[in-house]
Amino acid sequence: MKKKTFLGISSLVLSLSLAASAFAASYWEKETNQNSNNDWGQRDANGFVIGIDDVAQGYIWDWKDRDYIAFKPNQSGTRTIRLNVPSNMDLKFEIWDASRNKVLDEEISNKNGVGQADSVTMYFSAQKYYILVDRVIDSGAEGNNLQGYSLSIQ
Repeated sequence: MKKKTFLGISSLVLSLSLAASAFAASYWEKETNQNSNNDWGQRDANGFVIGIDDVAQGYIWDWKDRDYIAFKPNQSGTRTIRLNVPSNMDLKFEIWDASRNKVLDEEISNKNGVGQADSVTMYFSAQKYYILVDRVIDSGAEGNNLQGYSLSIQ
């Protein structure tokens, strides 16, 4: 009886831990776009689409590097996007829909300056969006390939 109970509890713990990990994922942005023209065609360069509670991580190497992260909520609703940045950088983000319409401008997402996280809460419909992460020009913050940023959506 003790052996069956132990196996049952072990199976339950394993299934719960696997189920919890299935709800959130962490993705690293690929640096195939470093020193590129970063045109609209770069938006799918990473090959992943983040969802709610997922985290995208990456580096902004220099003034030419811009990162595109695809985002698709499963259902419409209000979501918060948070961009955590390295201590010596000032980053901003824009949000575009798949039809190339800008739905959030960088002036709204860039409020807190060098080394400070920025966040925006807004309504999203259940469609694909692209989040462009870029450094703030003339902020005095240079590229950073030792400490990356993280972008999360709740």
